[in-house]
Amino acid sequence: MSEESIAAAVHRRWRLRLAIAVVLMALGALASTAISAGYGESLVVPVLLWVGVVCIVMAWRSVPHGVRDSERPAMARSAIWTVLGLLAYVVGPLLVSRF
Repeated sequence: MSEESIAAAVHRRWRLRLAIAVVLMALGALASTAISAGYGESLVVPVLLWVGVVCIVMAWRSVPHGVRDSERPAMARSAIWTVLGLLAYVVGPLLVSRF
């Protein structure tokens, strides 16, 4: 396999995984929003879930087109957005439920 085909495969695989995560997280955020609105509860947790979804979308958009050294800043941006998204989606609601 050539370097170009490896880079394309990594790009496709990472974007596909992030797209699946976006869909699943958005479904969870939508359900949480509907339940919170239906019962008249605070919308703090659904907002945090949607912030997490937006961060993962940003990670999806910043996935580099390859794995070359010149793509390292884009890899770092994508990783940072992924971590921020997971923090907002998982840790944020846990902290809200504690306090």
